Amino acid sequence: MSASKQWVLVRESRAAAGSALRFASEPQSGAECKLLMEQWRDTHNTSLTAGQMKKEGRVVAAPLTGSLAEEWASFRTRFADWTPLAPPDGMFHAADVAAAAAPAGATEPVLPQSGECYVRQPALHGNQLVFVCEGDLWYAALPPPSERMSLPVQPTAARITVDGGCAHPLFSPDGALVAFSRSVGDAAAELCVMAPLDGRPPRQLTHVGDAIAPVAWEEDGSHLIARTAAGQPMAHMSSLVRVPVSTDAARRPSPLGLGIAHHAAALPGGALLLGRQTVDPAHGQWKGYRGGCGGTLWHGFSRAGGSRV
Repeated sequence: MSASKQWVLVRESRAAAGSALRFASEPQSGAECKLLMEQWRDTHNTSLTAGQMKKEGRVVAAPLTGSLAEEWASFRTRFADWTPLAPPDGMFHAADVAAAAAPAGATEPVLPQSGECYVRQPALHGNQLVFVCEGDLWYAALPPPSERMSLPVQPTAARITVDGGCAHPLFSPDGALVAFSRSVGDAAAELCVMAPLDGRPPRQLTHVGDAIAPVAWEEDGSHLIARTAAGQPMAHMSSLVRVPVSTDAARRPSPLGLGIAHHAAALPGGALLLGRQTVDPAHGQWKGYRGGCGGTLWHGFSRAGGSRV
């Protein structure tokens, strides 16, 4: 990591947006700064009481670049008497010592290097990558394909959500939004969308009270197709629903009436490539399995019917 790169603690809750609570710390820099900021983040978040959590929200460590750097400059002008959190004793003194001892050209890891950290559920749109790690969404801007093999360092990923519970990210057709499912506390996962780079918190689209996950966007980006077992007697009896993305539209999902289904891909002209029993890959990987739980694909599905691929 470049020694000049700065990191800052910010709050992503609705209560903090546009207020003196938005930024929690002064920007920090130095070797291992990202890792130290994440340790500070975890220490602070675990110390919050229920009342503080409700009033302020958790903090997230973010690189002070682009729109966030502009927001920081405006924030310091608007809130001149703002008091930042104090870092744990000796934390950034240790970073300065590490910076002096670090070899030239040393780089930061893309992700926190804990034994339980692993990356899953990648979503791609052009050079944009969003994936799930430690229960949150992470964003990385990838170089052009022709340059990826020659880069001396890996692209850096930044955490763009906080509080965990995130899964199934899916880019909109224009790449401006990411849809995903998110559960908070003991609540069921609901459908959310967010713009990965504007610094705003996710916007919840549904309140079905049962797990729901995005599977596809419609061509014009106005609606999401999602799967849910809401209203069904068994959790495996998922069906597909249509969810409006507009803030002005009613948020109640409308069933597509296609029976039990788990995945879909929107095709030109309104057709669908529909997947049934495609959630659990184990059934398809068992050698010689021919049972009814094996996944099947259907093409051109509509209310009038479709054909099995």
